[in-house]
Amino acid sequence: MAAASLPSENRALADGPVSARNTSWYVGICLVLALATLWVYLPVRGHGFVALDDGDYVKDNRLVQAGLTWAGVKWAFTTGHSGNWHPVTWLSHMFDAQLFGPGPAAPHLVNLLIHVANTVLLFGLLRRLTGALWRSAVVAGWFALHPLHVESVAWISERKDVLSAFFFLLTLHAYTNYAAPAQSQTPNRAKWYAAALLLFAPGLMSKPMLVTLPCVLLLLDTWPLRRLAAETGGTPVMILLREKIPFFALSAASCVITLIVQARGGAVGSLASYTIAERIGNALVSYALYLGKIFRPADLAVIYPHPGQLPVLQVAGAALLVVGLCVAAVGWRRKFPFFATGWFWFFGMLVPTIGLVQVGVQAMADRYTYLPSIGVFVLLAWGAGELQARWRGLKAALGVAAAVALVSCAMRTRDQLRHWRGSEELFRHTIAVTRANYAAHNSLGHAYLELGRIDEAILQFTQTLKLRADFPEARNNLGTALLRQGRTGEAIVEFQKALSVRANFGLARYNLGTVLLENGRTDEAVAELEKAAALQPGDLLTRLNLGNARLQKGQLDGAIAQYRAALAIDPINPDLHHNLGQAFLQKGQPEAAIVHFQTALKIDPNHANAHYMLGEMSLHRAQWDDAVMHFQKTLSVQPNDADAHHHLGTALREKGRLSEAGIHFETATRLRAPSAPVAAP
Repeated sequence: MAAASLPSENRALADGPVSARNTSWYVGICLVLALATLWVYLPVRGHGFVALDDGDYVKDNRLVQAGLTWAGVKWAFTTGHSGNWHPVTWLSHMFDAQLFGPGPAAPHLVNLLIHVANTVLLFGLLRRLTGALWRSAVVAGWFALHPLHVESVAWISERKDVLSAFFFLLTLHAYTNYAAPAQSQTPNRAKWYAAALLLFAPGLMSKPMLVTLPCVLLLLDTWPLRRLAAETGGTPVMILLREKIPFFALSAASCVITLIVQARGGAVGSLASYTIAERIGNALVSYALYLGKIFRPADLAVIYPHPGQLPVLQVAGAALLVVGLCVAAVGWRRKFPFFATGWFWFFGMLVPTIGLVQVGVQAMADRYTYLPSIGVFVLLAWGAGELQARWRGLKAALGVAAAVALVSCAMRTRDQLRHWRGSEELFRHTIAVTRANYAAHNSLGHAYLELGRIDEAILQFTQTLKLRADFPEARNNLGTALLRQGRTGEAIVEFQKALSVRANFGLARYNLGTVLLENGRTDEAVAELEKAAALQPGDLLTRLNLGNARLQKGQLDGAIAQYRAALAIDPINPDLHHNLGQAFLQKGQPEAAIVHFQTALKIDPNHANAHYMLGEMSLHRAQWDDAVMHFQKTLSVQPNDADAHHHLGTALREKGRLSEAGIHFETATRLRAPSAPVAAP
């Protein structure tokens, strides 16, 4: 592909007739790009879920795993689950589950196929905008194969990256068809504008990082569309700005929704976490580090923790680099207009994630470069073209350099991809290539916790706290691990320590309330769970356990209110319907209780507790056949339930099936008998 060199291709737009030869080259390059990308990334089909959002997003998410349902669609558009509002991304995960089931292979392959589509769309866009076949191909190749993009493709939870990019590129295609000089007098022009606006909306609903798209459109107006250039008629700046107002309006709405959702989810850090000076310093250094990783993609990690206060000289050096490139881009905007478009594309698209509004503990992330890096790739490809135009002798050397860069990217991507095979390997690699990475130790501990390797999890959480004693997530996770070992008192202490660092830590409040509830400290549990519900009103388990606590206290109306709030979050949760049925039964409303028990069974026909409750109600109503059926269903799931055996025996006796009844009475007696003590040797 790149070995054919970078010829001098500098037309503003390919509006003229396209020869059959050019069409053949175009189709051939599309195929090569697609096949190369598939080959490099194909090992991802055997990867599993990782213990970093994949549980919340897909693996353990009941509504996602249920596939495309009305309840799921409603939830997708109303939830702020995991601190984000991206309904289109949720729907795409539901679509995977609907078609392919619950495993990780299909979501991985769908991510890959979207990445392939994005690569081809990018190539077509640049070819359409500039008329430059080979430069466009090289940029698309770098985009497809650069190892910085492994995180966006190989991480199932980052579906939002590749999906938002898909709509982003489609939007740019539609906008190009609207803004191209050849379209200026055509009746379809308004339709293309509307199409661009309509495609932008699902892009924002896939990932709000696209809020900078209107600025990208303005960059394209300058080059390569050249709508400001005198030789093309020179559209006034105010007209260009005015036509972007609907795009800016969508971006503003997305920003407001995102900030509200992330603030409610506790993801947005306050100035108490990082000062303005620390945020600006980290942003400047991150720009420099991103550029460095584009040119030398070594030591890539899934977590780069925020460093806090950085050395003054490091910040000053980064500031000099960033400001210098901005000045150069402005100064060369007429002589080298591609430089300004490429640099400000990169610089501007990173603004939402550069850390001025701090979200999470990371200083930067490889995934944030997925779309911004296109600007640097354009700058490099067209810069190489300018060198070639001035020094013809460089033609072969530049072609070889482009080919070597592509092959190197492919090899490095293959190597980086293997670290994403599983959670333990991913976080161990991150610890190996970074220094004092407390967040990676915490994530490795969480991965061990999911695997049931509790002792190893505790070691990792302890190491995290040695590196950063005031990290409340590690305190909370350590408390969870201690609880799994039955060390309840120590677990409570860790939850309380986490809350002493961050009083509004909703998950720690929930865990503390839950363990207090399980240990009979109901009043304290209710107080903690109420605080947790106020901090994370959309959290299902908090609502469920607060309902359970109120039920234990006999506060039936309060319990029913919490269960109903939980059902608004997850309307297809059979446990919620069962618990709501229990509350109505205690309140003396058996008909309402029956409705919810039956609803639980419609969702999960093997829900043992719902069968048991309906069996008891049938027994009290002398509905012996129904009682037998429900208790038999209970025992098919819970064969050692002594009460179910006893009640089944009662129902069978009333039906005259005495021998069967006797067997179940005997089984109930045996199960209730205390175990005989084991004699000492």
